[in-house]
Amino acid sequence: MRAFSWQMIRRIFRPAYGLPESAGAINRRWLNHQAFVLSMGSSILTLVSFPLYHYLTLRPGENAFHGQPHRLAVMVVAGLCFLLPLLFHRLRRFMEYFSFFNLVVLFACIALDISFSERQRRYTTIGLVPLFGSSFVFTNVRVMTAAYGISAANFTIVSIVRERMTEIIVVYATAYFIAWWMAMIRIRSLYRISHDQARLYDRRVYDQRVQLARNLHDSLGGDLMQLSLLLQESKSSPEILDLTDEIILKTRNLVKTLEPRRKNENLSGLIRSYVERLSRFGKFRLQVQIDDAWPIVRIDQLLNIEAIFTEWMTNTIKYSDATVIGIRLRRYDERFALWVIDDGHGFRWNGQKSGSGLRNIALRAILMDARAFSRRRTIRGGTMFVLSGRLQYD
Repeated sequence: MRAFSWQMIRRIFRPAYGLPESAGAINRRWLNHQAFVLSMGSSILTLVSFPLYHYLTLRPGENAFHGQPHRLAVMVVAGLCFLLPLLFHRLRRFMEYFSFFNLVVLFACIALDISFSERQRRYTTIGLVPLFGSSFVFTNVRVMTAAYGISAANFTIVSIVRERMTEIIVVYATAYFIAWWMAMIRIRSLYRISHDQARLYDRRVYDQRVQLARNLHDSLGGDLMQLSLLLQESKSSPEILDLTDEIILKTRNLVKTLEPRRKNENLSGLIRSYVERLSRFGKFRLQVQIDDAWPIVRIDQLLNIEAIFTEWMTNTIKYSDATVIGIRLRRYDERFALWVIDDGHGFRWNGQKSGSGLRNIALRAILMDARAFSRRRTIRGGTMFVLSGRLQYD
């Protein structure tokens, strides 16, 4: 049998869910929002249902609030708990305490009604409804425990002083414990949901950082290599300036990937611009076939295709010893296909994640739900690279 540990009790009151600082801020914000919604809802229900019940159960000659200051106190406290957070935005951080005062005063009123009323059975039965309903209000274990503890102690003291039936005290003491346990289970579930959402946020931030790093490597890496070749070939400064402007433009496009629903450039125009710069080297004979009238696709797909194309061209220039490079970009209704064919060393790749550059190509193809692979050309020699997939729109 497992030995008893006080740490188990401590975890009940304070679940140990570790989160990074950024995710912890999201977690606290979400819990504060839940506390605000639940507190406002409990105040509205008190303002509506509390007087409605008393008016519907009045006997001839009775008055629900005349001579009943504790009932008026319930309405005043519920009204303040509803209005103050609406009027003063800074008070919303204390919504858990508004719920505390609202429910403690309500339970105190019910205890007084049960103890002083001649119709105990009615108040004993109806008092259980707000008690179990309150188990959905709190998001803080310690505040919830204090509310139920104070209310249970108050009910027990008043009932003993008024010499009410022991059965009523036992029933309500049991009901308070059950309501506390139900609220405990719900708060634990709420913390788990909040924790999972915060972890999901942290994971998304991490994925965005990985995507940005991949964009920097794939999109700018090829252009920087071209810039290096220009410097080695001692080309004129205007060509170097043009390439530098292109790198700056691509850097701006990478920033745009973090902004949703942003329009983008035409895919064929980006590839033509790359080919035009590459042709200035004079080291390769380029054959280009690109369909016109390309639609505006999603910015993330545009940059993924551009990064894959740039990465493959970089590998071709560095390792294939090719002299002729053919580039074909075709559109088939809602699909596209990109071929890069060279006459260099043959290279076969099945699209799996192997090597830094090929891994990035494979990951980007998966993100677009596309297929990327290469085959050796058996007759003329060289490599044929293929990227195909479905066009994606905003």
